[in-house]
Amino acid sequence: LEQARFSGGFDFEISSEDVLNTDQIVIQPLILQPYVENAIWHGLMHKESDRKLTIALSKADSFLVCEIIDNGIGREKSKSIRSESSTRKSMGLPISEKRMKSQDADASVAISDHYDDNGKAAGTRVILRLPLKYLNN
Repeated sequence: LEQARFSGGFDFEISSEDVLNTDQIVIQPLILQPYVENAIWHGLMHKESDRKLTIALSKADSFLVCEIIDNGIGREKSKSIRSESSTRKSMGLPISEKRMKSQDADASVAISDHYDDNGKAAGTRVILRLPLKYLNN
């Protein structure tokens, strides 16, 4: 739906390791959504071309690892644009992290910026580590 709203759109890829039975894994509703939405609206929206969003699911020990990667403008530039246009403080990410932790204290989120060889922002990576929970367990 978001892809259709963008002028010029963006490419996206969703992948998972073969070892994951994604039909049996349970993730709290709307846990990934704020991170994906931020990648689109704050990372990719202000980039003019070659927009890409990747969501990759894998297993590490007893955790589901969800990586949300964009090749957008980066958090610093996005923050600068937001401060010019709005005084509203976004609460989606802190609320999502609080919800994750309330379900399992071992859940975690890490956000990192990526830069090209010239030091220019080249996107953001969010890594969510969620304890694996299966249906009928």
